[in-house]
Amino acid sequence: MSRARGTLAGATVLAATTVALDLLAHPHGDTWWHHTPGFDLIFGFVGCAVIVIVSKALGKAALQRPERSAADSNGAADPEDLTT
Repeated sequence: MSRARGTLAGATVLAATTVALDLLAHPHGDTWWHHTPGFDLIFGFVGCAVIVIVSKALGKAALQRPERSAADSNGAADPEDLTT
């Protein structure tokens, strides 16, 4: 079994255990999501996925610059790069 498969298997077992324990516990909340089994697990996973997707999009849009080759600059520093 590869390391990735072992990690996925462990995460699956952990998720199933969390949902099973959630079914056994008595909900103490007053809202509907406190009474839905596995809601916190799903909400946390979706929230984490949204954070990763948004941060990747922001990184591509705002942080990454196009690559420059040595032929473009002829070995000299670009004055515009030094001012920013």
